[in-house]
Amino acid sequence: MKRFRLITTLSLTGILLLVVGNIWYLHSLYDTIKTQTLRTVTDCVRKADILEIINRMQETGNGQDDSFIRLTLIVQGKKREKERGYDYPNILENLNTTMSEYFHIIERSGDGLPERSYAMLDSIFKKELNSAGLYPEKVSIVPADSETGKVKGVWSVDLTLSEGQPPIYKAYFSPLNGYVLRQMSGIIAKENLPYIFDKFYRVTSGDCYEVLRR
Repeated sequence: MKRFRLITTLSLTGILLLVVGNIWYLHSLYDTIKTQTLRTVTDCVRKADILEIINRMQETGNGQDDSFIRLTLIVQGKKREKERGYDYPNILENLNTTMSEYFHIIERSGDGLPERSYAMLDSIFKKELNSAGLYPEKVSIVPADSETGKVKGVWSVDLTLSEGQPPIYKAYFSPLNGYVLRQMSGIIAKENLPYIFDKFYRVTSGDCYEVLRR
């Protein structure tokens, strides 16, 4: 009887540990994918910000050729310790940040540039999200110090021009739990496919079939 109780206790403990481990894994996976998704949304806000400024610049072209915009970008490299040359970590992220700063400098110095259109900003933001495979029902970009758009249950990200500076925008959007869960399902299925195929092969293999016939 004591042995049965011991086996039962050990079995239940093992099952409990498996359940807790799976819950922890799913929670960590959810947080990781959500963080990646919010980073993608922030990139979409930054692109929308740049494109909205370009639209306003085109409206006030003053007869000049606005088919192209000349940019001067400077990227700071980090010197390698053991080899010659420089490394450029996070170069794409740094370029996007530099472009944001550059266009806001143009905006502040531009004569006769129209006021920012938040309706246009929202429209461009939603298009950028759709291009990234994200389809929130509602989106809204407001100044960082505004309470407009702050609704319980929505997700949000802040946009800063550069690290260490206060945010200039806060972007609100419908929760993307469905997208996150679909990504989780894909990862879990991909991780378990080898195991499933292995079991399927064993069940349908000739040796196993002969065993089952007996």
